[in-house]
Amino acid sequence: MSDQFADPYPQDLAEREQILETSGKYARYLAIGHYLHALVLLFFMVFPGIYLAMGILFLVSPATFPPPQSGNQGEIAILGATLTTIGGVAVAFLLAAAIINLVAGAKYSGRSGRTFLFVAAGINCLFQPIGLVLGILGILFLASPGAKSLFMAEDDLE
Repeated sequence: MSDQFADPYPQDLAEREQILETSGKYARYLAIGHYLHALVLLFFMVFPGIYLAMGILFLVSPATFPPPQSGNQGEIAILGATLTTIGGVAVAFLLAAAIINLVAGAKYSGRSGRTFLFVAAGINCLFQPIGLVLGILGILFLASPGAKSLFMAEDDLE
């Protein structure tokens, strides 16, 4: 039972430093990946933003649009409410995911918040294909003994 908490690294200090250096390099790559993924998410936030803007325009001034064939202006208001809701939810979801990725990139750079990084990797798996690759690589990295030691070593310094 005590083997579960045994140190997986050799006692040789040079080999241990090499493993920590390699893990630090992987953490740096993952931080860059999270920053880039946040930029991609912010770019794609423009498209639901268009729906949000159209919905608000339909709600604010429905009289500027030609009336539907039924002649009921209420249909334009329903369309506006639908577009506003769908666009607003999509914008909020993408904005939240972008913020999570920015924070995750900072946490990889600072070597802290390993549990948060696991959650961020799981959330990234929702976004195909970049997020899925980034999420799987993040989970594999964070589960490795090198990452555990790297994050523990940084926590001990604070």
